[in-house]
Amino acid sequence: MPRQRRRIHKKDLKKAGIVSIILVAAIAICAILISKWENIFFQTEGGESNVIIDPIIKEPKRITINGKEYLQTAKIQTYLLMGIDKDGKAVPVKDGEGGGQADMQILLVIDDEHETWRILQIDRDMMVDEAVFNTDGSIAGYNKEHICLLHTAGTGMEDSCESVVYGLSHFLWDQPIDGYVAMNMGGINTLNDAMGGIPVKITTDFTAVDPTLPLGETVTLKGEQAERFVRSRMTVDDGTNVSRMARQREYMKSFVKKFATLDMDTIVDVYDTIQDYTVTNMGSGLIEKLAEKVQSYEELELVQFEGIHDKSNYFTEFWVDEQNKQDVILDLFYSPVWD
Repeated sequence: MPRQRRRIHKKDLKKAGIVSIILVAAIAICAILISKWENIFFQTEGGESNVIIDPIIKEPKRITINGKEYLQTAKIQTYLLMGIDKDGKAVPVKDGEGGGQADMQILLVIDDEHETWRILQIDRDMMVDEAVFNTDGSIAGYNKEHICLLHTAGTGMEDSCESVVYGLSHFLWDQPIDGYVAMNMGGINTLNDAMGGIPVKITTDFTAVDPTLPLGETVTLKGEQAERFVRSRMTVDDGTNVSRMARQREYMKSFVKKFATLDMDTIVDVYDTIQDYTVTNMGSGLIEKLAEKVQSYEELELVQFEGIHDKSNYFTEFWVDEQNKQDVILDLFYSPVWD
């Protein structure tokens, strides 16, 4: 399949309504919604799909753990949202420059069988297997690597995104990931200001990075304030990504709340401001269908992996507890087989 940037068309946004546009715009700050992707070969000239796209799990896996059987849920869709630690618009980088780290990662899990959706928030420091390929494209082996760094192995476009998708899918016992959207974090200011600013409660001492964010105050973030709020790490709180992830969740909640108050014309204009900052393998024809699911399905509690943040090396490494990993994967993607 030829590599190319794909855009989501305005007409689809208008058809999908307020929820679907929140879905699209919020990817800038790791929002909680995303649409089903469609293969480029199945698009008509108008951007609509001319086939019905079903979840890609055709033959659910059956596994046995501690004598208990589990069956993979067939009607599951997953979408990876990435915030890339890179300024400027999304353009291919030169050889050797790297594609930027995927510092913000959220996996949206939609369960059509039980009519629910939920978020799995991924720690950027999580250690996963990075595939090493032979010249013929086969896998020679794996190296342990931070999941955020998988995006640096490429041009910053589709190949970089696919590297992260493969690493996460492999970590999740080869659970298929249906689509992805990545946005350069340099687009946060543009998006934030297009909405007139996002109000947040400052619960962290930002003195070292921005004195205009006083501790304890509620501030409507404008300009570079927004980027500092969601990106700052080393000189804020305890300097860990865990604290930054909590801040990003708070920004996301306020972002979605304000977005829901905007009129349709403003929303479409806001979306236009971020298109050049994004890379996705998703087409536009199924946004409306996903929006309907998000509106009608039950939202479940956000999920995070538990584990240990090892600071013995220069870079923090997050090692997921194996029992917790098993529990999360079974809860999200499998159902017990009852005798």
